[in-house]
Parts: sequence; structure tokens; C-alpha cells
Amino acid sequence: MFCYALIILFAKILAVNQIKISIIIPVYNVALYLKQCLDSIIDQTFADFECICINDGSTDSSQSILEDYSKKDPRFKIISQQNTGVSEARNAGLKIASGNHIIFVDPDDWIAENHIKVLYDTIEKYDCDVVTAEAFFYNEKTKKTHVKKLPEKFYGYPIISEDIKQKIMTVLDICPCWGKIYKKDFLKSKSIYFQKCPMEDIVFIYDIFTSDCSIMFIPDTVYFYRKNIEGSATYNCPERIYSVLNCFRCLKQRLIEKNRYRKFKKAFLSHAAKCFAFELEESKLPLKTLKKIFLNIKNEFFSENPELLYADNIFYRARILLFEICLKYNISYAVTGKTLKKTYFLLHKIR
Repeated sequence: MFCYALIILFAKILAVNQIKISIIIPVYNVALYLKQCLDSIIDQTFADFECICINDGSTDSSQSILEDYSKKDPRFKIISQQNTGVSEARNAGLKIASGNHIIFVDPDDWIAENHIKVLYDTIEKYDCDVVTAEAFFYNEKTKKTHVKKLPEKFYGYPIISEDIKQKIMTVLDICPCWGKIYKKDFLKSKSIYFQKCPMEDIVFIYDIFTSDCSIMFIPDTVYFYRKNIEGSATYNCPERIYSVLNCFRCLKQRLIEKNRYRKFKKAFLSHAAKCFAFELEESKLPLKTLKKIFLNIKNEFFSENPELLYADNIFYRARILLFEICLKYNISYAVTGKTLKKTYFLLHKIR
């Protein structure tokens, strides 16, 4: 009996000393923005965390900045490795994470001072596998911010239903790994980690969404995502559409491997249609090239004329519907999509 009491006491001591949160930051040549990111982590109202920074072969002063912060604050742990890409960097952080929960932050972004507290309090209260908050999208060129939000009906309760998850997949981009908190045991039990492929965030979130998990969305806006950064993969890149195409090839293969493609096919193809449509609207590639890409998309993903889901958002609904019509009648989407977008913004200006 005495031995048993000692074991219980020892277990409680270990539990008290257990780090609650592991923040993982992949770092590659972001010296210009890194201090703002790390300062926002130091300023958190929630203190019980470790911050694992993986320097993925940076050639600028990122490493020295990381070393300075680790000297000032022992919660910062630095891993230095040869450049292998963001997926391997995040996976390296996951392997050594001590916390019960995982949060990802990108090094050119920053977080509100209550970011960790809001996410941690929610996941503890509702015992979900994943909790996701909203983000400010900060335009580095215009210095303006905007927020994308889900319809209110999706907020405030743990979602387990696959039907509801499929509806959410068609509404907004819920695919970045940041702005969320994950139970580490859940990620381990489902063997969820980052694949080395284009747009690895999307594949990671798909692995989560199509698994048996409870996920909760909250309306709190506590993350600042910096977009239009010169030199980034998404800045003024005419070849981006090929990356999106390869990403959805990877997604389809993953769903097939997990025997989840038939179940999530309608939501997957609706999401693909929305993303392909957007890329065709935005791409600066020649229209003749975009016509060939659209034909490839049709043959590879939509050859069976599948039924698609339509989002509540009227513009997304119109985009998917127009994309579906173009598929059916062999009309190149690029011209019609670009016209739709110009008309939409023109009507908003008139209002």
C-alpha cells in the first residue's frame, strides 16, 4: 500500500512537470521577420511551453537570432540541420516535442499574446483532438489585414460527423497547419506527419480531417499570417498552378491509400474544383497553356462528371458551378473564370 502511494505521488509530480505545449517553428532564411515572430511567443500570457526552432540550413542571420533568443529564454530549443525542406523540419520538431499538445507557427508570421491560452483552454475544456482558431491575413505589400471566417453554424462545438467535415472542406481554406492546437497522442496514434510534397500543409490537414477525430472551430482571431512576401513560394509565381496540381495528385493518392477516397470523394473534388478554378483565374501563364492544364485537370480528376458539393458562400458556389459547366461543355475555364472575378469585384466597387 505504501509503495502504491509513492508511485501515485511520483506520477503526480511528473504530471506537474510535464510541459503542456510544444511550439514548432521551421526556420529558413527569414531573418527579416523572425524577431517579430519570436517576440510574440515570449509575450504569451500562457507560459508553460517549449519552443522548438528548426534551422533548416539558413544562409542568412536566422541561426544567430535563434541562438540569441535561446540564451535569453531557456524555453527556446534550437535544432540545426542541412536544408531538407519545411516538411522534414516540422517532422524533426515533432520527434523531440515534450508537450502534450502541439502548435505550429511559421517564422514570418506572429501570434496574438493570448494565442496559446485561447487554444489550450478550449482543447482542455472540450477534450477535442484538434482546435482551430481564425487568423488575420496581413498583406505585406498593402499593409492591410482581413479575416476569413467560417459560417457561424460551424463554431463552438466538437465536430465528429464526416458529413459536416465534408461541408466545411468546401467552404474556406482550412488547410494551414498553423492557428491550431493538436493533441500529440492523437497525431502519434494516427501516424500523422508531414509529407514531402508541394503544399504539405494541405496533405497534413487532410490526413487529420479524414481520420476519426473530433475537431472544433472557434471564432477567436489570434494568428497573424503574412502574405505576399517577396521570394516566397506563393509570391508572383506563374508556376504555382503546377504545384497545386501535384498537391491534389498527392491528396488523391493518400485518400486511396487510406481507403477513404470513396467516402470523401465528393468533398475532395469540390475542394479541388474550387482551388483549380482560383489558380486558373489568377495564373499569368498564357491562355493556351491554361487551356491545356484545364484539359489535364478534367481528364485526371473529373472524367466521370462527378456530382459536386456547393458552398454556402455565394462566390464559391458560383465558382464551382461555373467550373462544373466548363467541364461539362469542354470550355476552357481560364477566360470565363477571369471574367467572373472581374465582374464580382466591379459589382462590389459599385456598391
